[in-house]
Amino acid sequence: MAERPLQGLTEGQDAALSEKLDGAVVSTREQSGRKLSYVEGHYCIRKANEVFGFAGWRRQTEEMRLVTEAEYIGTTRDGKERKGWLVAYIAHVTASVRTEDGWVTTDAWGYGEGIEYKNVGQAHESAIKEAETDAMKRALIKFGDPFGLALYDKQQRNVEGNAAKAAPRQQPAQQPAGDGEFGPCPKCGKELRTRKRKDGGEFVGCSGYPDCDFTCNVDAAPAPATEYDGEVDAGRLEDDPFPGDDDEQHVIKTGRQFADAVVALGLDAGEAYEQACAERFEGTIPDKTDITPRQWQELYDDIVRKQAGEEQ
Repeated sequence: MAERPLQGLTEGQDAALSEKLDGAVVSTREQSGRKLSYVEGHYCIRKANEVFGFAGWRRQTEEMRLVTEAEYIGTTRDGKERKGWLVAYIAHVTASVRTEDGWVTTDAWGYGEGIEYKNVGQAHESAIKEAETDAMKRALIKFGDPFGLALYDKQQRNVEGNAAKAAPRQQPAQQPAGDGEFGPCPKCGKELRTRKRKDGGEFVGCSGYPDCDFTCNVDAAPAPATEYDGEVDAGRLEDDPFPGDDDEQHVIKTGRQFADAVVALGLDAGEAYEQACAERFEGTIPDKTDITPRQWQELYDDIVRKQAGEEQ
């Protein structure tokens, strides 16, 4: 008689969960002067589907708690003060796996935040999704190294190919900027924003504060990339970090996905962005860091409709 699978898992599942984490799926970012390694939410979902089957696991949000809803002061491209909202949530999520012995459940808490100027509801939406995804990843980690547990070992001995040697994501070249539009934080990669000093002056600080304490003068802040390489990665257009949620029709959620899709239409990404924003936001051209996932899709849809009308 064959030996009973460990804890109700099949032999294939047990073998898959005993594998090392593939270093090719590990991303890195700088935060507070340290390089952090992590796996993304969409990878964890696909890995769970692969190991347990589409009907063999489930996730459930047990609690969603609002921790912050505050006024947020930003700056437009022409230097004018702009008021919006900063919203933050923590989420409690369970991840359950069907085994021969019944359902096995793990749980974890996660954090997410969102910033929005037009509609506070969209700030809530962004924060809720980010918190839920963060909590889900933390819950799935308890199923082993393939879900990111290997990254908690500083030596990363259970990472195939050693993710510690993986190249970090490419960031735009840094150059002086003082027009209210900045590149990513050089310490952690998050958004940089204009802040007000007590004396009424301005400086640039990281949106990741207090975890990241980077600051600099406005005229010394990193600038965004001024050129787009024109290469289109079709995989990024299909890469939805939230499969299965209520917003599946919004497949373009980031500025990079927007740029890839617009270039695929034969248009200049920068010019198309400014024209679409001017029409949708009544002449205002917001910072790209202020655009929500839903708005990226809406801007792209506007461009597609306009192009189709011009071709008729």
